Amino acid sequence: MVTLKEVLEIPSYSGMEDRVVNFIIDFCDKHGLKWEVDDYNNVYVTKGKIKKGEFYPCVVAHTDTVHFDQKDMILNNEKIKIIEKPFEGKTKLMGWCESTDSPTGIGGDDKVGVYICLNMLLEFDTIKAAFFVEEEIGMRGSKQADPDFFKNVGYAIQFDGPTRNWFSKTLMGKNLWNEEFLTDVKPLLENYNVDNFSIDPFTDVLQLVQKFGFCCSVFPTGYYNQHSKYEYVIPEETEECYQLGKEALNVLGLRKYTFNNN
Repeated sequence: MVTLKEVLEIPSYSGMEDRVVNFIIDFCDKHGLKWEVDDYNNVYVTKGKIKKGEFYPCVVAHTDTVHFDQKDMILNNEKIKIIEKPFEGKTKLMGWCESTDSPTGIGGDDKVGVYICLNMLLEFDTIKAAFFVEEEIGMRGSKQADPDFFKNVGYAIQFDGPTRNWFSKTLMGKNLWNEEFLTDVKPLLENYNVDNFSIDPFTDVLQLVQKFGFCCSVFPTGYYNQHSKYEYVIPEETEECYQLGKEALNVLGLRKYTFNNN
């Protein structure tokens, strides 16, 4: 199992995501997972085989962050120093750049999603994962999503929501799921006290629901103050979100949740 700190300590910035991408590839090689990288540096992972009438669940994260100040850290092969502090009975993880002796964004948006997706790949025998580049600057990676990879996907969940209470209803005014999908996941959301059905700007699953016609949503991950040098992650909440995601995939299973929202 990969640790949260291992992923968070890798600096990333839109267009400079190779270190995160290489971490994902190395992880897949270590665990014997089938992967491919397209011309845009998106990573696609497939585990297991489906039978007739079955469809893969797909978990999604993006590999870039907005933290411009990490460009030098990337070029100099530095790591983000993870600062751990007690916080309201839990733990707060923040980022620090040792070369400048100053705070830097920890990149929970969306390296926490990367962490969750990698561990989902270990948890489930039959699953796909997509890691898209350059989400923060207009979903550039997911706009080039590979149709062949998604032709046998039944639904997708992106782990990219801030806080521990987040479930995206729409992106850019476009609905992401139908009532069947909601009916199946709503008891879990209630069990985990997730009641913020959010109306959001954009993230990668907007491209997937429009291009490929299956239900999608964005689940919470436990990061806060995103896009700020004071961004932080609460690992206890990240683990809750991971458990929510696992239970959701178990409930939704290897089904197709068709949804046409063009």
